[in-house]
Amino acid sequence: MARLLTAYFGDGKAKFYHAGMTKEEKNQVEKWFFDSDDGILTATCAYGMGMDKGNIYTVVHLDAPEHIENFAQEAGRAGRKGDDVHSVLIWNHADEIRYRQARPLSREKAMGDFVHAKTCRREVLLDCLGGEKTVCSGCDICDAKKKGVKLPDTAWDADTALQKIKKNRRIFKKEEAVKEIFEELNEKTIQIFKMNIWEAKDVAEILSQLFSERKIRVCGGLWENRLDIVKRTAKREKILRVIPRKTLRRLHLLRRLVRQVLEPEPKRSFFWSVLAFFGSVRCMNKNQDIKTRQPR
Repeated sequence: MARLLTAYFGDGKAKFYHAGMTKEEKNQVEKWFFDSDDGILTATCAYGMGMDKGNIYTVVHLDAPEHIENFAQEAGRAGRKGDDVHSVLIWNHADEIRYRQARPLSREKAMGDFVHAKTCRREVLLDCLGGEKTVCSGCDICDAKKKGVKLPDTAWDADTALQKIKKNRRIFKKEEAVKEIFEELNEKTIQIFKMNIWEAKDVAEILSQLFSERKIRVCGGLWENRLDIVKRTAKREKILRVIPRKTLRRLHLLRRLVRQVLEPEPKRSFFWSVLAFFGSVRCMNKNQDIKTRQPR
């Protein structure tokens, strides 16, 4: 991350800090950051304990803390002078899975409750930490209510990828979709950053999350390896959120086995019979080619 920030903002504008550094390296980075007015420090939780830098105005939690106490400590790195500051939490699908699997009333569950709050986040945070209630100084929910706007439930980059697949259903393979979405995302952001900030691996990660959330799927048959969206009803969506993915796979396999035992094989139409015939011929030819290529 420090390398990416340096490439964008220039040399000497960003540095990193972690527990694996030597004492001399840590002291050097600490002095640089303390004396800097516009420096960016990418750090693990190793930084901050005992540090009192008054002009930190933004904290970005790239990896969501496991416990809400850790979040409060990390967010508290900014605003030591009482100025208005920003705390931005990145919450991904892996964090959501961890939240769903957490025990009720646990510290991990409290972190997810804070993220999914529909009321004032400051109030939720103080309730979890046992603090006294005060007037909100400006969380995103309260700010949105004052402005009369609705907060989005999904990330715009994931929406862009999903809409691209929705408009081109069963057309792109995964590699082709990555290329198309990669180009579209860079077209949208190049006006802001004046450079391409998206890489193919970023788009591949977005697609992996969409697969994990069961929003897209890989087709078979005539559209083999092509991407398509998954249509859902509200009732099905509710059930899928509760049942783990492994259990769903086992239920699907069990249903197929039961159908094979109880239901007689249906008669194929002429169209499907022709497809099956040419499919088997193709497989035979492929096997023959493999045999002829084998060394004697």
